[in-house]
Amino acid sequence: MIFCKILNVCCLLLMGLTYGNVAVYAQCTKPPAYPNVSLTSESLQLTEFPDGTIVKYECAVGYRRTQGSTSSTCTAGTWSNLELKCEKISCGSPPEVLNGKYNLSQGLEFGAVIVVICNKGYVLANQVTWRMCTESGWSNRDPVCEVVKCPAPPTVSHGHANVDPDTTISYGNVVQYTCDAGYDLIGNSEIVCTENATFQPPAPECKNVSCPNPVVENGNRVGGGPPPYRYKAFVAYQCNPGYELKGLAEITCDVNGWSPPPPTCERQGRTDSPFSFLHSCTLACSFMVFCFFPLQFELNNPFLGKWAELRMKNSSCTISLVTIRHMHLSVGES
Repeated sequence: MIFCKILNVCCLLLMGLTYGNVAVYAQCTKPPAYPNVSLTSESLQLTEFPDGTIVKYECAVGYRRTQGSTSSTCTAGTWSNLELKCEKISCGSPPEVLNGKYNLSQGLEFGAVIVVICNKGYVLANQVTWRMCTESGWSNRDPVCEVVKCPAPPTVSHGHANVDPDTTISYGNVVQYTCDAGYDLIGNSEIVCTENATFQPPAPECKNVSCPNPVVENGNRVGGGPPPYRYKAFVAYQCNPGYELKGLAEITCDVNGWSPPPPTCERQGRTDSPFSFLHSCTLACSFMVFCFFPLQFELNNPFLGKWAELRMKNSSCTISLVTIRHMHLSVGES
């Protein structure tokens, strides 16, 4: 009897040890994490993982399944390898924007933001400036780029534009101005609607421009027409012989008068000199100095107002400076 009781106890102890080893051996740790995937909400609620436990995975937000099973099983304390493969969602190329384009620097995959850029002269009409790649595709509506519109062109006194006041003027459109009879157009005759909804260059003016008849003493007109002189008319002058031109020879009638001012003609050489063009100065010998040939200077350069070089009249000889010191000048016309 005692032997049987001892045998039963031994059997119970053996069974307890055996089952205890099996339970410890079959328990798995927390399921491993994998890139681009996550456990399902049901699997996340599990706290114990005995042998035979099956957990489920799914692709992370922004990724889609490409291949493999979504489950992993606990076997003998080890999780089976997960075969699930996920790749990032691509929204593909967005629809084209009429009169605009997208900045695709962030790419076309999930989370990328693309920015709308309208062409020059166009602006966004519906305030959609960006779109994002989501699980369901590109967010927001398609953007709309519409052409820039300018206000009515400026009015010009004594002139008119070639468009009606109620005409819509868009980017790149040109407005032309003309002046009434008797008025001159000052500035550019054409202005353009720019991308900033303004006109460039500034609108012209219509003015009655005239200039007085220039008076240039000791000179004469050699270019341009006779008076009256209106806007942009020009005249050119030349001085008489023996006079030098001061200023520019050609002048133009501008809004504020002649530009540049009319020139003047001034006498050449020294203004305080008693000698004029073609005066000559004859050298004569001083007292008790013998002179073989009469010598003469001539003021014969009408543009420089300078004396000609010393020369001997009717002779090819030259004279030294030493000889000149023994002579005096007599003035006369050549």
